[in-house]
Amino acid sequence: MRLNPRYAPNYLWALGQARRLLQNYDDAIALFRRVITRNPDHLLTHVMLTTCYVERDRMDDARREAAEVLRINPDYSVEGSDNRSPYKNPADRERQAHSLRRAGLS
Repeated sequence: MRLNPRYAPNYLWALGQARRLLQNYDDAIALFRRVITRNPDHLLTHVMLTTCYVERDRMDDARREAAEVLRINPDYSVEGSDNRSPYKNPADRERQAHSLRRAGLS
C-alpha cells in the first residue's frame, strides 16, 4: 500500500477485518468507512460495519448499515452469509451472526 497509493479498496477491507477480529472496533470502523468512501456499494464492508457498530453498542448506526446491506442485496440472509464464512474459530462466526441479527438482519 505504501508503494502503490492506488491500491484496491479490498486492501483496506482486509485490514479492517483483521482489526475487527482483534476486537479493535474503532480502528475497524475507520478502515471500513474509507472503503465505503471509495466503493459505496461494497456489500461485505456494510456487513462488517454493522457488526462493529453492534459490538460498540452503536445500535442506530448498526441499523442504518443493516438497511444499506438490504438496499444493496435485498435477499441477504445471515444464515447464507454464515454458511460462506471462512472462519476457523466457530466463535467468530457465531459472534458475527449474533451481531447481524441484533441489528435487524435475518
